Amino acid sequence: MIGNTQSELKSSDRETVLTTLMGHLMSLSIISIDQLFPKTKQQSIVRSIYFLLDNKSPGNLYQFVSYTLPRILEQIHHTTTRVNVEYQGRVRGRVVWPATYKARFSHDYNPNLYSCRQVQPFFDTPENQLLKHVIEEIHHRLQSVPEVIRSGFLSTAENPAIFPTVNRLQVLESRIQETLRNIYLRQITSISQVTPLHLQRAENSRLEEYAEIASLYRQLIERSDWHPFHTDGQRFLLLPNQANLETEAWIQVAATLVQTYYSHQGA
Repeated sequence: MIGNTQSELKSSDRETVLTTLMGHLMSLSIISIDQLFPKTKQQSIVRSIYFLLDNKSPGNLYQFVSYTLPRILEQIHHTTTRVNVEYQGRVRGRVVWPATYKARFSHDYNPNLYSCRQVQPFFDTPENQLLKHVIEEIHHRLQSVPEVIRSGFLSTAENPAIFPTVNRLQVLESRIQETLRNIYLRQITSISQVTPLHLQRAENSRLEEYAEIASLYRQLIERSDWHPFHTDGQRFLLLPNQANLETEAWIQVAATLVQTYYSHQGA
C-alpha cells in the first residue's frame, strides 16, 4: 500500500540524478538488463514496474482499471444456485415442507421454523477467479515498487516535463484497493494457479471485457522475456529520487532507454 510518500523531490537531488543520467548518455554504451540487475528477482521487479507505469501501450493497465474493470464489476458474471434457507416465524420464497418438518423436529419441535427454497447468485466462477487473481497480482506488484522509485520521477517521450512517479502509482493503487473491497469480489475464491479453464472461460465469455482479463494476465504474468529496452519501455523515463550506489542501475536503465529510442528513430 502506498503510504505518505513525499512526492516533491528536492531540486538538488533531481539535478544530481539528471546529471548522472547525462553522464551515462555521453558514454554511448548500451548495457543489458541482465548486467544491470543480475538477479532474476531484480529483473522481474524492473519489468513489472515498467509494465505497471506504462499508460500508452494498447490494452495498458490504466485503460483496464479505468474502463474495463468498472464495466466488468457492473455486469459481473454469475450463475444461480437453489438452496434451502431456514426462517424463524416468517416465510420467504416457497416453503419446502419435507425440509421444514425435518428442521422443526431437529430443534425440539419448533412450529415457527420454516425451510424455504431460495435462488441465490453464485459468483465463484472460473472467469471471476481469474479476475480476482489478476487484481491481487497487480496489488502485490504495486506493493513491491522500491521506495527509491516510488518517490522518484518520470518523463514521457511526448512530454519532456517531469512529475512524481507516486502520482501515477496512486491512481492504480486507489482503484485496485477499491476493487478488492467490492462485495462480489469478496465472494470469489483466491486461486494460487491459473489453469487453461480459467483462461478459456474468460475468453469465451459473452461479456467481451473478460477476454481483456485473459490478455492482461498473459502480459502481466507470462511475459517473462519482456524487458524495458524493447519498444514497450521506450515511452517514458523512470528515474529514482536520488543518485547513489543503490539507484545507479535504475539511472543506467533510463540512459539505455534513451539511447535505444534515438537509435530506432534514426534507423
